[in-house]
Amino acid sequence: MTYTQPGWAEADVRQQGLLRRTRDFEDRQCVKIGCFILRNETSNYVVIGLYFGRGKEGGVPSWTPNQFGRPLVPGAIAYSPKAGDDSMCRIPVRVVLRSIETAEQLEMEGITALCRRDKASTLIRVNVVRPSVTVTP
Repeated sequence: MTYTQPGWAEADVRQQGLLRRTRDFEDRQCVKIGCFILRNETSNYVVIGLYFGRGKEGGVPSWTPNQFGRPLVPGAIAYSPKAGDDSMCRIPVRVVLRSIETAEQLEMEGITALCRRDKASTLIRVNVVRPSVTVTP
């Protein structure tokens, strides 16, 4: 089975090497300055949006554009080295989830730290717990 187009093997290998070096650099940065880690611990929801607060405009909270290019499936982890200054040690965060079965959307808001000052990673664990009722005759 071929996983690449004919004649593109070298370009694919070069791209994979670049991605690996980028990921290795991010891993080293996480050790030095800490990482922002988001873990989807749900079993039937995908994370479709991650937004950070930018303050208030006209009394209404303002959010950054969606930080995810693609959904984060159940059980997956997304991480990135922290890049914020001291003003980002307490910043609002909003996570948007979509049910795999019903397409229902849920939003969760909280406060997180994105500053490099503490040299520790920040972990956000996303989970939805709903009771299930089954009626049997």
